[in-house]
Amino acid sequence: MVMHPDTRIVVTRPQQQSQSWINKIQAAGMQHLYIPMLTISPVGNDKTQAIKDIVMALDEYSFAIFVSQNAVAYGFDWIEEYWPQFPQDVICLSVGKKTHDAVNARLDAYSCAAVDYGDTRMNSEELLEMDALQNVRDKKIVIFRGCGGRTKLFDMLQARGAEVQHCELYERRLPKNALAELSRNKLNAERDILTIFSGETLINIQKLLLTAKVPNWQLITIVVPSERVKILAGELGFKRVETAINATEDSMWQALDKCLSVTK
Repeated sequence: MVMHPDTRIVVTRPQQQSQSWINKIQAAGMQHLYIPMLTISPVGNDKTQAIKDIVMALDEYSFAIFVSQNAVAYGFDWIEEYWPQFPQDVICLSVGKKTHDAVNARLDAYSCAAVDYGDTRMNSEELLEMDALQNVRDKKIVIFRGCGGRTKLFDMLQARGAEVQHCELYERRLPKNALAELSRNKLNAERDILTIFSGETLINIQKLLLTAKVPNWQLITIVVPSERVKILAGELGFKRVETAINATEDSMWQALDKCLSVTK
């Protein structure tokens, strides 16, 4: 990697997901800043009854889809509380390799495994191309996820005739100290590279760059995980965008490498 000696890689992932990415950066001998742009917490008590109702009826569903590692962690905490044996006719699907691995790790205790996840884009669109989800008319499908976010899976499966429900398990919020941290570290468009793993993270950081009045923030180099987030970045005003094939750390690292190779 060829890089400017003052280049800093800005890590924006939630605390639960940041350490392995930081380890990669440190192992490569690079400077990093840690300014999380999302924090993850379980939903409030007012929403737990809805989760319980879905989980207790899990055996009525044909498919359980997990959209993230957080969805796996929170979802299986609920499932394991009410199901000593995993319902044998429920097929588990996941968005992305790490989510797939996390599902299988939790299913190990039940001696069953998740269906393959796909191996390229690792997004909702790819999941929707799976043979298993082509003929789902009148089948019940539950999507374990956080509050809000994309509805692509829900909308497309419903359009195919499935009975679809969201099981919203956690909330994503902007950390309270994010603006103060961003201002204190004085981001510089000529030396800093932002690594962005989701569209929501990108939206949050753009708002803070505006609020903090960071000079030339539009020229800060950012690494994003998909064409969808790249388009969003352009809409938000970012001019220097490097796009990874998907949101895995290996793919994001390859995209980051391209940025560093031309940094002078």
